Amino acid sequence: AETLRLYLGPRARIQKLASERERLDERLETARRRHRDAQEQAGALAREVSSLPPARDPEKLVAAIEEARRRGDAEAGREKLAQAAKRDAAQRDAAIEKLQLPAAVIDKLEELRVPTVAAITRFEREAQGLDDEARAAKSERQRLTKTTRELDANIEALRTKKAVPTEEDLAEARARRDDAFGLLRDQWEKGRDVAAEALELLGQGKLIDLYPGAVTAADAVADRLRSEADRVAELAQDLEERERLAKELEEADAGARRRGKAVGELDAAWRDAWKPVLAAPPQIHDGRVWCEDFVRLLERSEAVVEARQQYDGLDGWIEEQVKSLRVATTALEPTAHPACGLSMTVAAAERLRQRIEKEERVRAEHARKTLETEQEIRDADAAVRAAQTDVEAWQRKWDEAVRGLVHGDVPPPDDALVALDGVEKILRAIDEAAGFEVRIAGIDRDAEAFRADVRALAGRLDE
Repeated sequence: AETLRLYLGPRARIQKLASERERLDERLETARRRHRDAQEQAGALAREVSSLPPARDPEKLVAAIEEARRRGDAEAGREKLAQAAKRDAAQRDAAIEKLQLPAAVIDKLEELRVPTVAAITRFEREAQGLDDEARAAKSERQRLTKTTRELDANIEALRTKKAVPTEEDLAEARARRDDAFGLLRDQWEKGRDVAAEALELLGQGKLIDLYPGAVTAADAVADRLRSEADRVAELAQDLEERERLAKELEEADAGARRRGKAVGELDAAWRDAWKPVLAAPPQIHDGRVWCEDFVRLLERSEAVVEARQQYDGLDGWIEEQVKSLRVATTALEPTAHPACGLSMTVAAAERLRQRIEKEERVRAEHARKTLETEQEIRDADAAVRAAQTDVEAWQRKWDEAVRGLVHGDVPPPDDALVALDGVEKILRAIDEAAGFEVRIAGIDRDAEAFRADVRALAGRLDE
């Protein structure tokens, strides 16, 4: 019994070691399970390698997409340039029609020898001078005409008031009288027939009868001239003034003819100046405005050329980008169908890029899982070895703790714990038996004391 009690002292250690063994076994099993799971995961990943998409480098495709997007919506910009060129061309054609230029000069506007501003200014100055002279001459002619009408009215009034004679009237009457006398003398002295001449000169009648009337008429005119000298003088003055005015009118007409000739020469020079440009040039006073419109036409023509150049440049750039995108796309996906237009090609390239990036993420995820699985295998293997090492160390402690507990080999923890329980039960039974013996001894002592008491009582009773 005392030998068995030696195993009850390290009982707690043995129980602790047994619990540690349970944990070690669980830890070892967990490590081994991790190792199996990692091995299975590695096998599954290895089988997935064949189904992974091939590795493709989208660097050139990404660069092509970025370059194609550098100008934003290039096709919309190209359409705007086309509309601008069309609008500018329409405005240019309208300006050409307004300036009455032939359509053949559309591409040669810069070569037209349009009169310079200095030349136009000179023509304007000369034309303005002629216009000023014409207006002044017109005003002067109107004045002369008005004055002449007034003189004619005054002369007519003077003449209608008792027929105021003039010196011309007197000369005419005397000439008629002298001619009649000459005819009469020729008739008398020469016997010439003067009836027809007399009829034309003096009217119907005999010359001998009409001649005194002619003398009387001449004398009457002379008498009237003397009697109405003031009226005659006024009439003579008016007639003289009218003659002067007539000369001025003639001079004005001559000046008008000179101006007309100058205007014709100026117009001819003006047409010659415009001959390389227009068959029918504008009016001189419209020449400056025409040149200003022509300058705007040149600007509009330059705008058309510039818009077309920008359009052609952008169109070429778009075609270049489409070609570059198609080359990059075909290099990555030979079976890809080419899209129409830059925007559609960029969209298709972007979808391909996203698909390649997604594939790359799948590959990267597979690689990451592979690396993690390989690391998990290494970690699990290390955990197994560490657990096995700890089990070996535990085993040494266990062998020391339970040596001699049972006959034969070192018992496992469960058997050792069962043995300890058995020893404990045996010892408990031995302890219980010892207690029974003590109680029996006590009973015996009590019985002996009772007997002694009885004997003592009996002895006293006997006395």
